[in-house]
Amino acid sequence: MKRINADFYTEDKYVGPIRKRRHVYGENDTLFAYGIYPTKIKKEDLPDWYVYDYSSGGYRYFKTKGIVDLVYIPCYDNHPLKYDRLYISFDKKINTNNVEDGWWFKQEEYDYLIWNHLIVAIVKGAEKYSNLNVDDIKKAIDLKQYYFFVSEDKSQWYRFFEEIEISEEEKTKVKNYQIIDSKMYMSKKK
Repeated sequence: MKRINADFYTEDKYVGPIRKRRHVYGENDTLFAYGIYPTKIKKEDLPDWYVYDYSSGGYRYFKTKGIVDLVYIPCYDNHPLKYDRLYISFDKKINTNNVEDGWWFKQEEYDYLIWNHLIVAIVKGAEKYSNLNVDDIKKAIDLKQYYFFVSEDKSQWYRFFEEIEISEEEKTKVKNYQIIDSKMYMSKKK
């Protein structure tokens, strides 16, 4: 039986100096633990609580079982999810008072900082496998999606979390740019 205990796995890793960096893939489609260490594990071996999507630096299989705390901070300056931040802790609650430069947490407060589309997959996985209430985070993500839908005059609002209710008042606030800030949204234990 293969030991699957890394917090995340990748299909490839970078090698070489920055200007000559290249991708290296595992032999026989094996994965790299933490994006560095070769393993004998294949994606088929991973349990369901490993979710897959893109984050800065590439595609990852990220563990969502055992997450203790999540803090989500949206960024309304650019593309949906591109510069949003999801702070993840596997061993303790994140102290939201321990910040540097406004809204950046000190590194000892969290285990991982995730950007991009992997955020949605982790939020869904943490709700299912870590027994976290992430409704506030889900609502914040969908309201941000609505913000881009309105501001870019798109014909269809793409939602990640259809099961979350969003009121007309909340939509109006977003439409009128009243809730556009770097507010923190936190998970709660169920």
